[in-house]
Amino acid sequence: MKIVETNTQHPDFKQLTTLLDAHFWELYGDVQAQFDDYNAAKAADVDTALLIYEEERPVACGCFIHFDAERAEVKRVFVDPIMRGRGLANIIMQRLEDWAKSLGYKELILETGYQQASAIRLYEKLGYQRIPNYGFYTAVKESVCFGKLL
Repeated sequence: MKIVETNTQHPDFKQLTTLLDAHFWELYGDVQAQFDDYNAAKAADVDTALLIYEEERPVACGCFIHFDAERAEVKRVFVDPIMRGRGLANIIMQRLEDWAKSLGYKELILETGYQQASAIRLYEKLGYQRIPNYGFYTAVKESVCFGKLL
């Protein structure tokens, strides 16, 4: 396993997030349309992205973006379905937390969908607490938001 710090323009990051978006369309159908442009714009050119490789194949990714002076927002966390259950999401999240903390952020926030039970369990297991929906997600009933002090 190899972990690479990169940016969201990396072809392997784009490959994995294309799979992520397809998964969201399967889960949420037309509701996903409201998220696609927002997600693409927010994480379009971010230098705080991670990739995990297994035998030179990209299998997991995630990134964070600047939200405000003290908070960064986790975006685009995904593990290839054939690699799930191996702790890769835990590794991505821990590395993103460490990276954000090293840059001076005090808290990470994130949004996930109400149908993503495994993601919700992961975030709760990692110490994230539910917070009121923020920003773009304030009025989105399909969203569940979390935060964690670093």
